[in-house]
Amino acid sequence: MNFFSLDLRKILLVLAIVALPLLVGNLQRDAADEVPWYARPFTFLTGIIQNTYSSFSSGVRGTTAMYLNLIDIKKHNRVLTQD
Repeated sequence: MNFFSLDLRKILLVLAIVALPLLVGNLQRDAADEVPWYARPFTFLTGIIQNTYSSFSSGVRGTTAMYLNLIDIKKHNRVLTQD
């Protein structure tokens, strides 16, 4: 007679009511995250340009680090030869 007495059917109904909007929202988000067909060439080219720039900057960074290391070694050699 009491409406608030819990049984399995009411628990499943509440879980379904709570889970249904979450499931629908998740399904809609997956379709929205996909890149449209007309944007794929641009994203492909952007990825290539980004990787090229990244490798170029890594090369410059490595060369600069090596140059600074050589300058430091040169300073240490001067100090050692003066002693």
